[in-house]
Amino acid sequence: MRGGITDGSRQHENESRNIRKEIKAKLNDDVMQDALASFVDQYPAARLKAYDNVVSIDALRDDLRDMKRWTVDHIGEVADEFEQSVTERGGNFYRAKDGDDLKQYLLKICEENHVQRIVKSKSMATEEIHLNSALEEKGLHVRETDLGEWMLSVAGQKPSHMVMPAIHLNKEQCAGFFSQELKEDIPSDIPYMIHTARRVLREEFLAADMGITGANFGIAENGAIGLVTNEGNARLVTTMPRIHVVILGYEKLIPKIEDAAKILRCCRVTAPASV
Repeated sequence: MRGGITDGSRQHENESRNIRKEIKAKLNDDVMQDALASFVDQYPAARLKAYDNVVSIDALRDDLRDMKRWTVDHIGEVADEFEQSVTERGGNFYRAKDGDDLKQYLLKICEENHVQRIVKSKSMATEEIHLNSALEEKGLHVRETDLGEWMLSVAGQKPSHMVMPAIHLNKEQCAGFFSQELKEDIPSDIPYMIHTARRVLREEFLAADMGITGANFGIAENGAIGLVTNEGNARLVTTMPRIHVVILGYEKLIPKIEDAAKILRCCRVTAPASV
């Protein structure tokens, strides 16, 4: 289980950046401004359409809020039950005290199991602790398999949105990153880029020793996790490599299976599809 990032690591990161300069550059980035403006125009209509067949999204949201509040008040008990459930089902469980502790534990797993190649499904927890760079510094091959995350990793950028990480890019920029990574001329045609990504990432799935994912929730009652995706890459990350590592924070824990059903219903009506 993932612990939080220490304040010290965040402070060091901020001290090495010129935030004012970065903000000024982004405010003058016409491509990013156009991409975000398009999102603002299109998203409200898509959200309303998703609500068409929902009896009461407000009641569902209130129910989930009450469940989360109860879980926070009983987090110690819920975490202990989740650990016991995972262990009883044959899984290995580890509570990391912070991000550095988690990275050291993962490196130990990789060393003990002769892991060389890793595929990942989108995880904000791993972004927070800079997991990829820590693994790559030790000579491990790490590949993001979410389409947006993969493009950002090639570009050396970080996600700008937890659901749509590459929302600040347009298709011409994406084609440029594809061309740079694959050493071939990739046109700015979205279906072609998606087909190319499938072709390239399929080899990564087949060769991977370890898969790393986050989770939308972890169920204390039975030790199961839930992943909600619209690309299918998470299913391959969790099933094809011989080792699967799940990284989740305490905020992702829920008590019962019936709570998961409510979360899945809420995800279905609020999560937009990405290209």
